[in-house]
Amino acid sequence: MLKSKAKPTGFTMIELVLVIIIIGIISGIASRSLVRVFSNANYNSTMAELNVLAEAMVGNPAIVQNNLRTNFGYVGDIGQLPPTLEDLVSNVSGLTGWDGPYIDLGFSDDPDYYKQDAWGNAYIYTIPGDPTQPPIIMTPAKGDTLTREIAASVNSVLNNTITVRLYNSNGVEINGNNGVVEAEFGGTWNSFTFNNTYGFQLSTVPIGIFQMRAISGSDTTYKSLAVGPDNSTTSQPVEMLVYASWGDLQIVSNSTGIEGICQDELYFDLKNTGSVTYEISQIGLAWGQQDSSCWNCEHPYLESFYASGTQYWLWNDGHSALVDSGAIISLDNKLYLYSGENTLGPFTFKDASDGSGSCININGSTFEFKFFSNLSPTRTVTIIGPGSCGTPNLSLNGTVTRGAGYINIPIKNSGFLTATFNANEITTDISSDAYLSKVQYDGTDAWEAPGIAECPGITRPRIDSDITGTANFQACTGWNLPTIAGNETITIRLEVMDDATGSTGVILSSGIVIDLQFNFVCPSSNTQIISFALP
Repeated sequence: MLKSKAKPTGFTMIELVLVIIIIGIISGIASRSLVRVFSNANYNSTMAELNVLAEAMVGNPAIVQNNLRTNFGYVGDIGQLPPTLEDLVSNVSGLTGWDGPYIDLGFSDDPDYYKQDAWGNAYIYTIPGDPTQPPIIMTPAKGDTLTREIAASVNSVLNNTITVRLYNSNGVEINGNNGVVEAEFGGTWNSFTFNNTYGFQLSTVPIGIFQMRAISGSDTTYKSLAVGPDNSTTSQPVEMLVYASWGDLQIVSNSTGIEGICQDELYFDLKNTGSVTYEISQIGLAWGQQDSSCWNCEHPYLESFYASGTQYWLWNDGHSALVDSGAIISLDNKLYLYSGENTLGPFTFKDASDGSGSCININGSTFEFKFFSNLSPTRTVTIIGPGSCGTPNLSLNGTVTRGAGYINIPIKNSGFLTATFNANEITTDISSDAYLSKVQYDGTDAWEAPGIAECPGITRPRIDSDITGTANFQACTGWNLPTIAGNETITIRLEVMDDATGSTGVILSSGIVIDLQFNFVCPSSNTQIISFALP
């Protein structure tokens, strides 16, 4: 029997077509998956690089040592954001403090790889003009913009506020007149400003670890401070301690002067030998006499104190009375005694505590001043004032003139102090009856008799034949006691009548000898006689 011939095996056309279709479907699926894989890899790579660039600029807060952040990147070294991305690799801007590179280029064949994303697009680095906005790095990626904020704002990394309270070794706070606080960043020392509320303050501090220094007098102390983003120590200020070297306060030689119409104003120059300014809030004052006759027995009181035109104390401006010796006055304004010479004055004096008195001559006085401050040690200076305050020295100064019933006598007080008199006693060798009827000091009535309302009950005393007659000025209650100011010449006029009530003047001839005695109010025991013969 014949066997049938076997047919050859293989794929039909339809089978081949089906296989190709299936392979195409599988390839499409795989291709799309690979695109997604590569896209995710580029995204992750780009975001990682953006993070590296941001940390290169402002540091990594996770890097700490002894609980203190130690990594602040480019800003921590330079004190500003980098002008370009290139500055992270090379100091192309030439800024002081650069300590890069701040990113690791590794073994890349492309030295600019850090400026491009994984798709080859250039990064866009922006520092906004508004410091409240964040600096950013962005890339258009592949149709999906990627943005990395370098910091919350420019202010948060460049304009932090630091407050420092500065104290001396006694725990007393030092202000801007006596201390300086600085922080070193940006290649220079930056000064804090002083605020009475907060202390020393600086509001332009970048992030980083900085050296601060405090200076007061000859002492300088240092302190390190780590400043992070959005740092503010206003509520918790940094405290620093200095040991200031205070100078002495000394009276400048030949600087003390007494001025004013009544010689009632004291001036002097005070030298601060140190470099620290004294801030004076109170002054203790005491004064005395060089001898017992100073001030002509009046009692001086301080009325006011000025320096360089500024009022520091005035009795009726918030004060109820003038100040007596030994008092401590609280100044109306702080008195700053700067390094070198300072002019103080006038210190003005009067002779009554309630403001009703007159100016008083303070020549020949001694003064002690104590200067008090919360910041500095108390300093005491002593002043021996110029001039002399001995008993007023009266003398004949010019030519005595005479006429029918009168004598004009020029008398000079060559002392510094005003002389006040309670009486004149007159003795003459006139041979006929002679009665004293009036006494005038420079044209002003001081005594008159009889029948004058200002001098009630007074009779004329005889002054002839070496009889002494007295003109008691205190009996003339309607007139002030007569005076002769220091270094002043006045004319004393004596009127002499020939009886106790009449108006006929005595004929006064040449050669008559007159003794004119002055009885001083203070001291009451002091008298002086001037004798002369009529020309």
